[in-house]
Amino acid sequence: MDVGEDTGTAVFADYTDQMPFAFTGKLDKVTIELAPIPGNMKADAAHARQDAEPAIRLTN
Repeated sequence: MDVGEDTGTAVFADYTDQMPFAFTGKLDKVTIELAPIPGNMKADAAHARQDAEPAIRLTN
């Protein structure tokens, strides 16, 4: 998830040279709604969590 800067691809090729697109406004609030993980994605989510654990330990 990007907040404050869009690091994805440009919608129109003429804007590719202007990336990344920095947000210059003010965010008063960010709301993130999490949905339950579908059964077929639970194993993938668990594996990703295990892979991220060393990085999480470094930041705590």
